[in-house]
Amino acid sequence: MIKPEAAETLPTDTLTVIYGNGSKWYGEAPDSIDTLIAVMTENTLDLELQMDNDRFCELLDDDPVGAEYYPGTGWHGFLGNFEELSHNFHISTRDPALIARLKAAIDANLARCSKRGT
Repeated sequence: MIKPEAAETLPTDTLTVIYGNGSKWYGEAPDSIDTLIAVMTENTLDLELQMDNDRFCELLDDDPVGAEYYPGTGWHGFLGNFEELSHNFHISTRDPALIARLKAAIDANLARCSKRGT
């Protein structure tokens, strides 16, 4: 379960919050979503970090703990890293287009890796 420090960490006036994207020093700005998707096309996701119910993504208000923090909001959380590259990501979004884009990139990564036998 991706849990924020407090419920108010998710603003009501935005669709996406990037808690972290890329291996950065404290205080550095996270990488863009486009950079994450580019990294996904070249590197294998670390399957040890995938979430139980929907690979590297979960509907946050659908989870018993998530419902406490994200009640009926439609927020999705994306969390993971890569096998041979340290580029962790932790993103919460309720943007339907971004949810679809990230899920498609994750699915393509997993399909490509399964064809290679990794």
